[in-house]
Amino acid sequence: MTALGKWGEMPMNCRGDGNPASGMTLVGMGRRPRAGSDFEAVRTAIGTTLRSLHSNVLREPLPDRMAELLRQLDQQLRQFDQDADKS
Repeated sequence: MTALGKWGEMPMNCRGDGNPASGMTLVGMGRRPRAGSDFEAVRTAIGTTLRSLHSNVLREPLPDRMAELLRQLDQQLRQFDQDADKS
């Protein structure tokens, strides 16, 4: 059975076998987990996979605007802490 879009056509991001174009197969969708499933192992595997897929993002430089916003936030938080200490 193929995955069909809203009007019955195949979504552009799927191949004819219903798998995403990325080649990743969706496993276990729509099934209830077994009682003895090791959810920690599954969570760890998902985290490891996501880190490997998106590790390049961590190496990209921080945009100047984002750095400026973080500096402003840090300054406001420091001021807030100083005001709280005075009280």
